[in-house]
Amino acid sequence: MTRIWLVTVREVRAALAKRAFVIATALMVVLIVVGSFVVDYFVNQEMEDAASQQLGLTSELAEMEPALAAAGEALGVDIETSTVADSAAAEAALEAEEIDAFLSGEPGDLDLLFQSGSNQSIVQAVTSAAQTTALSDQITALGGDPGVVAAAVQSSAPTLSFIEDPAAMEGPQYFIAVVMVALLFFALVNSGSQIAIGVVEEKASRVVEILLATLRPTELFAGKVLGNGIVGLAQVVLYAGAFGVAASVTGMFEGFDINLTSQIAWLFVWFLLGFTLYAVLWGSLASLVSRQEDIGSITAPVTLLMLVPFYTAMFTVPSDPDGFTVRILSQVPFFAPFVMPFRSAFTEVPLAEMLSAVAFSAVLIPLFVWLAATVYKRGILHTGSRMTLKQALGRG
Repeated sequence: MTRIWLVTVREVRAALAKRAFVIATALMVVLIVVGSFVVDYFVNQEMEDAASQQLGLTSELAEMEPALAAAGEALGVDIETSTVADSAAAEAALEAEEIDAFLSGEPGDLDLLFQSGSNQSIVQAVTSAAQTTALSDQITALGGDPGVVAAAVQSSAPTLSFIEDPAAMEGPQYFIAVVMVALLFFALVNSGSQIAIGVVEEKASRVVEILLATLRPTELFAGKVLGNGIVGLAQVVLYAGAFGVAASVTGMFEGFDINLTSQIAWLFVWFLLGFTLYAVLWGSLASLVSRQEDIGSITAPVTLLMLVPFYTAMFTVPSDPDGFTVRILSQVPFFAPFVMPFRSAFTEVPLAEMLSAVAFSAVLIPLFVWLAATVYKRGILHTGSRMTLKQALGRG
């Protein structure tokens, strides 16, 4: 165990000593923080712009202002009106972005002017207000009370209800899920790549022959995996922490039922499981080649194995997070680290299901570690042409 720990410390020091690694990690943290502030700014700006619209009116249409305000309120839009003298003044105001649209004409024959492209919020509000005004005029002409009729019409709208909460590929839940799984994917790929590069570098320089004079192959392999795992976990902590702090400072998720602390805590769990499952495969397969140029071709199957659950989680979970297929996939070891974070962002996953997913992966890990160690032990001292996986497993 002492020798494994010495290799682990060596790997950690070697990673931290690489200037490119330190710069890339620091740059990623900066990008996460800056990106969080940028996203928050544009989301707030868009919400403010969508929630408030400036509508210019001719003085002849001033009587429509109450109906426009009511129509906007029903649509969740604040319609602010102002009087504009004529079309020429309206065109100047539109060009200067002082108003979003100009309404002219007379009830029954209205004209709505935009600078370029229509605004559906304004179109709907004006249409609703015009129809309400026309209906009120007709009711008054027939001797009725427009207020009584309007109340009756408004109360006739149905109340929406759902058996299950609808999920959609939008909103803060989807954003959180994408960020968490993207961080997980990036950290796993980066850690696996570091292990593969280190294995091939030692093999190509024949340093591994010196190391194996005092270490068993399994000890060297275990130390490399543990060392890079510690570095990878530290990266995840930095990235998730940077995102959490930025989200807290900006108040990005205020008003939403999101437990960001729990999401980040479970992210560490899924990283450890995913790293153990995937990284050992990266390292063992890298031992089959002797040149840096061959790393991509030999580790491509592992990358593909990660991409399948990654995209499955992104495009399957949001539409039905509690569906039968999603629940099954969230228990499958290679899928669980990606599918489960997505599920937990959209729905309240029972703790029993979370723990069972962890247990299934934990049970499978010893088998994969044994297979990876076997491949590494037989491939690390092989030189010349690339060894096949079949040969490494002693079947060829």
